[in-house]
Amino acid sequence: MQLSQGVSPGPSQLKTGEPFTPGGRKMEQVSVRVSPAMMGEGGVD
Repeated sequence: MQLSQGVSPGPSQLKTGEPFTPGGRKMEQVSVRVSPAMMGEGGVD
């Protein structure tokens, strides 16, 4: 994912849903928090 250039440990992992999947919702919350700011895709996805 080129979008996660300097945010590898962020949207990239969130999109995968592996490191941040304690409940599924947390991943969405964090994704919506970082996506629109860095990627703008995961949040909408």
